[in-house]
Amino acid sequence: MASNKKERPEGNLLNEYNWGGYMAWNLREYQVFVDGRTDLFGDEIIGNWLDLINAVGDWEKNIDEWEINTIFLKGDRPIVQALVQNGWVYGYQDETAVVLLRTE
Repeated sequence: MASNKKERPEGNLLNEYNWGGYMAWNLREYQVFVDGRTDLFGDEIIGNWLDLINAVGDWEKNIDEWEINTIFLKGDRPIVQALVQNGWVYGYQDETAVVLLRTE
């Protein structure tokens, strides 16, 4: 893996639930937001994750409170368009996933 900050941005990561286990194993420098161990996270964290990916409720406040600077999600998640409209930029995009990076 590359070591510069552009390719390995600092800050917390918001990830797809189903990708969390893989990412926790292969991207150990990042703490994943959620993974398949639902019982470890509890209803509040899962609820926050759902609000975030769907861009509902206090999602913008939660992005800041969780200090999320990188998004690694499916491209059709509502939060993707909401963040792009708020100045986040694509770090990567394909038919399966997008990586968005905070610009502030």
